[in-house]
Amino acid sequence: MAVDRISGSLSGAALDWDLARPDCPLYDAAFASLQFGGRECLFDGVPLELGYLFIRTYAEQAGLGAWLSEHPEFARWICRVTILKRLLHNWHVASRTRLLRSVDNAHWGWLF
Repeated sequence: MAVDRISGSLSGAALDWDLARPDCPLYDAAFASLQFGGRECLFDGVPLELGYLFIRTYAEQAGLGAWLSEHPEFARWICRVTILKRLLHNWHVASRTRLLRSVDNAHWGWLF
């Protein structure tokens, strides 16, 4: 057990959230990629080319670069899933719907 230095209370354990729940490891990368040059938490108007480059770089560093090259639509799919998860919160629906459409209509084949 660890002792909290500020309040003196005991901590039973610390969990890494990425390991505490089953989810695709590229979800967090997709979420981060959709925030480049824009407002936090997925709003339209972000430069999607940078986002896809971020996902590609993350995948390469994680040893998934070859797999992503074999499945080029996965990056677009995980971005859709990321946006849809935020849409389910029912906040900023119009902006996130525009972002979803821009992901659907974008062409980034040159990155893969």
